[in-house]
Amino acid sequence: NKRNMRNRIGIFSTVLLICIFVMQSCHPPWEDHYSNHDNQVDMELWEAIKLEPRFSTFVSEMQAYDLDTIFNDGLVYTLFVPNNEAFEAITDTGNIMESILPYHIAKTIFIDRNVQKWRRLLNISGKYALVEFNGSDYTYDGIPMEDGSPLFLNGKYYEISAVALPKPNLYEFTAQRSVILKNYIDSKDSVYLDRSLSTPIGFNEAGNTI
Repeated sequence: NKRNMRNRIGIFSTVLLICIFVMQSCHPPWEDHYSNHDNQVDMELWEAIKLEPRFSTFVSEMQAYDLDTIFNDGLVYTLFVPNNEAFEAITDTGNIMESILPYHIAKTIFIDRNVQKWRRLLNISGKYALVEFNGSDYTYDGIPMEDGSPLFLNGKYYEISAVALPKPNLYEFTAQRSVILKNYIDSKDSVYLDRSLSTPIGFNEAGNTI
């Protein structure tokens, strides 16, 4: 009857209001902390970094090795940017700066909150860095990641308080410690030409097909 129908509607409305209240009260506190990460800024990533005085050493090193030109290719990037104090802490880089800088650049838009525990992130050096979440903070190869930037037109950045040093792979480790073993491995290297997928473009001075 109509009375039972009104009672059912009233009960349903009450339950619905309770559910809405519970959902709002369970709003995760970390969501407020990360909500500003998705803000978009109408500016290029590299231009934004050049405006930050605390990143001036990173900018000058990137320019010295022409790595700033990667932002001309129209792709998106995430940068893990050491501040000036982090570079000052490096006392002897020798000629390895050229390999250190690409280790801080990933060819993707990386969002830290998508990491539940840990994730290996490929950077343009061809190596993987380890991003970890300990329940409250994120680290890049063990280095604390500061608050991330807004989302710029072609990527975003995270500030880190130390320079991340890429670890050598097995071949690099061997080459550093044994010239003899390195030369032996190099001697076993070979190049294979798949003729079915190749197109000759001419001949060299010896008459061999190019």
